[in-house]
Amino acid sequence: MACTGCWRIILMFVNVLTAILGMALLGVGIWALHKEESGIIFSTWAVNLNIALGSLMLFVSCLGFGGAVTAERKIVLGRTNCTLIFYFVFVLVLAIIQAVAVVYLAIVSGVISDARAVDYIPGEGSRSVRELERHIVEQLRREPKHWIDIQDHFDCCGYASITDDLATGPLCGTNPTPEPCRATLLNAAYKQSRNLTWIGAVVLLLEIVCLVGTCCLTCCASVSAAKRAGYNEMGGGLDMAA
Repeated sequence: MACTGCWRIILMFVNVLTAILGMALLGVGIWALHKEESGIIFSTWAVNLNIALGSLMLFVSCLGFGGAVTAERKIVLGRTNCTLIFYFVFVLVLAIIQAVAVVYLAIVSGVISDARAVDYIPGEGSRSVRELERHIVEQLRREPKHWIDIQDHFDCCGYASITDDLATGPLCGTNPTPEPCRATLLNAAYKQSRNLTWIGAVVLLLEIVCLVGTCCLTCCASVSAAKRAGYNEMGGGLDMAA
């Protein structure tokens, strides 16, 4: 039972951490969705995805904590811990999604870093940088209100030029004329994507620990149940012999 108790405590502790991270993601997402000039440059769908991920992490963490708390009692009663089984499946799916997201964010951070090193010239630059710039411009045109908030937050005007069709901010046309937003926007995007990459990597590491802890806890429970069954059989044999 010592093995079971050790892994049960580890699993409970890690799930408390992931629950806190889930609540943090949920809170940041709700704040960014409802507060103007938040400085969050990602589009609305990305913020909604952040809220969904935080909610899912919070739910899965509660599921894992409950499974860890009841693990010892389930062992004593000889019952299958269905909560831990469902938890393992959920965490496995989350870990796969998280791994893909971390790799994607790392690639995006590298592309943004390359874009920061060159001037914006439509149709020029590496393919990845051209695709990034095209995606940014299209996204800003699709969300004009969000783009106005970004220009207001960073005190800039337009994307690559203060005279382009994206020069819609409240400071455009004022004196003195502010700088274009491209450099500031790419710097902010690089910092945010890099921070998200590190956060995603930490969450992925915690999810791996949860998967390992769930497997170890299940193995310990199986061994304990087998030993208990063996002791019961030995006790029954001694009673019959007596």
